[in-house]
Amino acid sequence: MESNFDYNYTTTWTPDQAAAAGAAGGLFAGGMMLFMFIMIVAMYVLMALPLMKIAQKSAFKEFNDKAWWAWVPVLNLVLNYNMGGYSGWWMLLPVGNVIVLILSWMKISVKCGKPDWLGILMIVSPLNIIIPFYLAYGSDK
Repeated sequence: MESNFDYNYTTTWTPDQAAAAGAAGGLFAGGMMLFMFIMIVAMYVLMALPLMKIAQKSAFKEFNDKAWWAWVPVLNLVLNYNMGGYSGWWMLLPVGNVIVLILSWMKISVKCGKPDWLGILMIVSPLNIIIPFYLAYGSDK
């Protein structure tokens, strides 16, 4: 069977059209990178703010002076582990750090007067933004 399609993919763009297409692609990629940067900063703030507030609660008096650690990239994990009663060295284990982080959130939720199963829910994507705010700004029992 003979095909009638012409598979010639050469373009007849002028240099100005090619430059315009390249500029449009570059602007699109730059816009996407800016959007992703803004989203990453927003997510970081949404996790650091409740962690700092939890560290300032009365159940965590020994961490009041370390509440600013919530804003430093590696120290926020150390603060989280320490508030849960674990050493910060756990973050160096490849899989163990995730398990210990969940256990840490379970202990933090108990210290905040909430049920411990909230720590398990920290692995569910939309809830891991809501639960720290609930622990930080909810009433202590």
